Amino acid sequence: MTRVLIIGGNGFVGNYFKELFAKYEDIEIAIGTRSPKRDNDVLITWNNPKKFYKNILSFDFIINASKWPKDKTLIKNIFELILNEGGIWLETTADYDNIEYLFDLQASSELASASKGSVLHGVGVFPGLSNLLINFFYLDHQDSKKINLGIRYNLFSGAGKAMCEMMSNSLTNPSLYISHGIIVQDKPVGKKIIMNWKRGKIAGNRVALCDIKYINRIVNINEANTVLSFKPSWITSIAGVFNYIPKVIFTQKILFYAFYALRGCLLSNVPTKMEIMVSDGMENYRLLLDDAFISGAESILGIIRYINERNYDIKRGLFCFDEIYSLEEFLKYKKKMNTNNSIIFQKY
Repeated sequence: MTRVLIIGGNGFVGNYFKELFAKYEDIEIAIGTRSPKRDNDVLITWNNPKKFYKNILSFDFIINASKWPKDKTLIKNIFELILNEGGIWLETTADYDNIEYLFDLQASSELASASKGSVLHGVGVFPGLSNLLINFFYLDHQDSKKINLGIRYNLFSGAGKAMCEMMSNSLTNPSLYISHGIIVQDKPVGKKIIMNWKRGKIAGNRVALCDIKYINRIVNINEANTVLSFKPSWITSIAGVFNYIPKVIFTQKILFYAFYALRGCLLSNVPTKMEIMVSDGMENYRLLLDDAFISGAESILGIIRYINERNYDIKRGLFCFDEIYSLEEFLKYKKKMNTNNSIIFQKY
């Protein structure tokens, strides 16, 4: 029996994990929450790392689908305990500041001596499945010096608070791209970039996605963009107006509440069909997801199966999950999953 703790398992994204894992008799799930209500709920105390670790140490996997505490040193203290004492933590954050903090921790010597546990970040959809697709593309195109990562989905579909917050941030924070191997800032809604999507060549906008940090690990890539293309396409044509709104916290909050009222409440049950594409301008690799959030849950189930089959004999330390896991491995495990969610890989 594999014991899995889902921190934030009652939230929008965590519910997808919970519903998927509940289909398998060999997986026992529990929910990590600050307000336990059921017998198998686990109390989460970010401000007391030792108590936190004591409450989670009996689980084989800990999946964090919750928002980080404002004080990032609290989560660093949790990671230190996981790495020093043992455990496997799967981190799903897609917040750029959080990802930057994780890369800083990974590069520092503070956690370098830890060797018993593993903290895997970049887990989910983007970043997550996007990482696997980028790596798979790069293995076949190691001479490519420029790539674009594109994400295309229907704005009028369901989303949780984290995704709505990421959308509001991307419209008020500088967009990011790689030029001459360095991450560079631009206006929030950057230049239009045309990519060859399922329905033809359609424009999207350069935006700030934390995937740019993961792309920047590829030493031979000199130029890269992360591109967001919304359905319906007219949204892309008017997105530039957001460059003229005040870049203040109040604006971010107004945008967040607007997105959440639409996607988190009114359209919460509408599946989020998504395309993830990597292109160097000549060849394109893409994933077509029936439902992005189910696909994210399936990617995590695949990692759990992969580690289980290896009797937990994996790399130790803090690192991105794509250092031990590939798109080919995921698609292999996906075929064994009991879901109606379709994930199609194409190259053209």
